[in-house]
Amino acid sequence: MGDTESAVRITTADMLALNAIGDAIFAEWFPNYRPGDPVPAMPPLHIMHEARELALRHRTVATRRRGQRDA
Repeated sequence: MGDTESAVRITTADMLALNAIGDAIFAEWFPNYRPGDPVPAMPPLHIMHEARELALRHRTVATRRRGQRDA
């Protein structure tokens, strides 16, 4: 696959930290979720809207930077 010496190694501590971050995000998005409830397939609408706005801003800035670089 590639040079194993330069490969990034993910430790158990890394996995635990990532799981904790994921759990915190889930708890923020779905504060009323209880174990045993069906897991929602989509984030809440306000999160989807925020993500859409962020993507639009990102594309706008990237386009502006490309224009400045080409000028």
